[in-house]
Amino acid sequence: MHLKNARTGFKSNHLFLTHACTYNNIRTHVDTSNAHFSYHASIHHPIKRAKQHSKSPLITTKHPIFMLVNTSAIVLHSFKYKENQMIVDMLTEQLGRISFIVRVGKKGSAATKRQFFQPLTLLELAFDYRENVGLQKLNDIKIAHPFNSIFFDPFKCSIALFVAEFLYHATKSEAQTALLHNYIEAGLLWLDSCTGSFANFHLVFMIKLTRFIGFYPNTDGFKEGCIFNLRTGCFENYSPIHTDYLTPTDSIAMYQLLRSNYNTMHLFEMSHEQRNRCTDIILNYYKLHLPTFAELKSLQVLKDIMR
Repeated sequence: MHLKNARTGFKSNHLFLTHACTYNNIRTHVDTSNAHFSYHASIHHPIKRAKQHSKSPLITTKHPIFMLVNTSAIVLHSFKYKENQMIVDMLTEQLGRISFIVRVGKKGSAATKRQFFQPLTLLELAFDYRENVGLQKLNDIKIAHPFNSIFFDPFKCSIALFVAEFLYHATKSEAQTALLHNYIEAGLLWLDSCTGSFANFHLVFMIKLTRFIGFYPNTDGFKEGCIFNLRTGCFENYSPIHTDYLTPTDSIAMYQLLRSNYNTMHLFEMSHEQRNRCTDIILNYYKLHLPTFAELKSLQVLKDIMR
């Protein structure tokens, strides 16, 4: 028998009720297969019925709310969990940082899915997002933009591995931000298509990323001979009482990087030592503003290969 509840307008057969709504490509479902419904014999007595409803909820469900999400994502880190499972950390366009547990295999079609989880792979995902669940499960996955050169060029690959580890630590506290995701995606696509000089890519990429996570340097006070205060993110005329600031020479290099972009960074010529120095400065800047930012294991590999 179907009953129509006066408050919600939903029909129920006492066995299953699904409520769905759509918002920004996210569909929200409440599965109340085992829900408890409150129906009263006094259906013809509205006053008495209203009092009864005020004392007990209409529906009490044991199932969590979940959202069907379709989003772009960037793989940051993955590792083997069990023989046929991996845990993968991704930065999604709609929900920010999400961790997934995925099933993979050694044979058949499942084997190809391992390739989906290489660092910085650009994906399209569909999954049921459950709030307060640490590891989400994928419904569907496909590669959004296959790379043509990043995984095959040793220099680009070393930069990509460094950038992936850097992003894994730099974006840990980032929630939903499409602008951050789109900036990273655009940078990776530029690197993949680049046929010219890209030795300074990681420097420009890292310093420009600060715009999206809250501590982009202020260049208004720059002039020759000034220093860059790493704590305040400002160019200043006088040295502060602490030691977290750059010399005038390093401050000029920081200013030039801030004015550069991917298409003009080749004009900023650096020696191997100067490039490594700038890398250390930017990473130190992140450590001052992100207390949980860790030492990067891939840093030395990048320094060795980009000679």
